[in-house]
Amino acid sequence: MGVFSLIYALVLIVLSIYLIINKFYLSTFNIYLGLFLIFYGPAFFLYNIENQIEVNNANTSASILTLFVIFYFAGSSFFKQGRFVNDYANWYNKPQDRVQLNKGILFVFSLFTALIIYLGLFYGGGINSIFTVITQDVTPDDIVTLRTESGVSGPVSDIFLYLSPGLGKFVVLLFFGYSLDSKNKLLIVLAFLFLALIAISQLANLSKSGFIFFIIQIIFFISFYKNVKINLTKVLVFFIFIIVLFVFIYLEVTVAENYTMALAEISNRIFGEPTRVLNLYTSTWPDLQNYTMGMNIRFAHLLFGSGEYQSAAAKLCGIPGCTYNMMFIGDAWVDFSYIGVITQSFIVGYFLSYLDSYIFNSKNYLHQALFASLVSSLLALISVGLVTALVTYGLLTMPLLGQFLKKKYVKNSSKNINQW
Repeated sequence: MGVFSLIYALVLIVLSIYLIINKFYLSTFNIYLGLFLIFYGPAFFLYNIENQIEVNNANTSASILTLFVIFYFAGSSFFKQGRFVNDYANWYNKPQDRVQLNKGILFVFSLFTALIIYLGLFYGGGINSIFTVITQDVTPDDIVTLRTESGVSGPVSDIFLYLSPGLGKFVVLLFFGYSLDSKNKLLIVLAFLFLALIAISQLANLSKSGFIFFIIQIIFFISFYKNVKINLTKVLVFFIFIIVLFVFIYLEVTVAENYTMALAEISNRIFGEPTRVLNLYTSTWPDLQNYTMGMNIRFAHLLFGSGEYQSAAAKLCGIPGCTYNMMFIGDAWVDFSYIGVITQSFIVGYFLSYLDSYIFNSKNYLHQALFASLVSSLLALISVGLVTALVTYGLLTMPLLGQFLKKKYVKNSSKNINQW
């Protein structure tokens, strides 16, 4: 074990003590930190030892992970209001606030989203892609081809693929919250149909995780709305539920022949694949390929690059649209080396602390829908770059949409002061 691996091990020990002392409350900052510990905690060392990873490569990966932890917390500390001003425990104990939305704009967004998803599924081939896997004996190559095409084609495919993983989830949960709050039976029925439509869309690109985590997001939102506190016991129940669903889906859409093989694949995907890919990135850049200096970011490539855009993941696996179970730091490393990792880790730590302050500032179905929806954005930061997570997966666009839809309202108080 190299020097940086030992330093990283020490950092994890200090982090564990810190979390025990300060309690691991539910927040966007802590959810992402928890995902990080699952992917790159003890699993990082076990994978490197078991696979006898070359010391220098493991050291580089360990140094990147160490920098992430340091600057993730540095970004949070830099946020002036502080991460501990508001938290889930205090939020849970608050009374439900009244919030007024521009319902006309909300209905337009909801109708547009439902229409695009419907067209993508029933006229863009989404449903056919799902039934192809369920009803036919397809090879792994067939599944790769379907995933490359994202299961949907035609004029609506681009907007479908933008709405389905991120913004569409927030719109449907917000509409669901509005319908429950209005107690309108017709709206509630429409909301459940809308939820079912979005749930099915998560399967259109043959993703094994999108559908499952959307179900968890619905459960989270209902728990928030009904003021059912989510504690460690419930999180463990959710985790077991996820594993069971994953087993059934892996048996259906992978080459796993039995439950043991499915569990082995799931375990490797969660605990082994992130470390494997991070080591692959650090051994490829800059030894075999030069840093891209930002051209790994699609938007930057469109503005300043030349030729057809190809992501770092696509270059490695040879499949357009390919993604890996790896944190955003992999793409940050490919773009700008250590500077990219430091800068983006700081930004993420700061931004998630800001989101926590915003979410927990008020307790209503808008903020509850936003919190539940952001789970998918945090998961996206495990497999895509920061810019993609901010825009395509809604880490930035969902809070902006929520603020856009919110009207000024009068909070029930003796002072009768207008608040946002």
